[in-house]
Amino acid sequence: CLQFSPDGSHILTSSQDGKCREFGLRTAKMLKEFSGSSTTGAQDDSYINSCFYYVQSAQGPRVVTALADGSVQIFDHGSGDCIKLLRPSVSEKEGSSIAVDNQGAASSAVSNSTSAAIVGVMKLNTPSKTMIVVPRGPRAYLVNMQGFILRVFEDKTATGMFCAASVSSSNLWLYAVKEEGTLCIFDISSGKLEGSIPDFGAESTKKFKDGTHNSSLSSPEISSLIPHPSQHQLAAFSNSKGQKKGQLVVWK
Repeated sequence: CLQFSPDGSHILTSSQDGKCREFGLRTAKMLKEFSGSSTTGAQDDSYINSCFYYVQSAQGPRVVTALADGSVQIFDHGSGDCIKLLRPSVSEKEGSSIAVDNQGAASSAVSNSTSAAIVGVMKLNTPSKTMIVVPRGPRAYLVNMQGFILRVFEDKTATGMFCAASVSSSNLWLYAVKEEGTLCIFDISSGKLEGSIPDFGAESTKKFKDGTHNSSLSSPEISSLIPHPSQHQLAAFSNSKGQKKGQLVVWK
């Protein structure tokens, strides 16, 4: 994944070695490397699914990464140190803490379930000092920077695991798509499921431009969702086998 700094002068990149690197756009040189393996026990071979800059902290900018080993790491931008590790399970409850102590134990006593890969972590402008954390499971979470879960997003009408997610540019809606292709639309302020599109995955991965369908794809899975920055549009693409390379589908 890639993420520009708020002032547009730097860019964050992530890779399969579990490290996040910052480059200067003018010089193209690597300026910093963020890796939590030495201080948090996170796996060096766990790739990063998403990352972002967080600049609302009074203590200075932060860098947040989400890993496939089920952890979310928060780094001090100045020192490069990992200052907090979050590890949500797939069945957390509102009010629980997903912060991990220095011995690697979860602070929360609410859930004993195992953690799953984090498919997305997204910063929010409102509420301030919060983010959306989406494990590969049936629930997504609104979390503050201390690691407390403020809200739970779940489709209680059907089962399924989220495989990709995104937040609208207005910060009003959470889009989360399940492995079998259903897109869930949640109201971030209330946590309620406001709507769903059952055939979202099939229409995004199996349908070609001429209207025909690729029948060889039996279980399409969306790899990423991208909201338009100013219009009510949502783009989706898939890396599933049989998917036409380079195909990007835009929904209105």
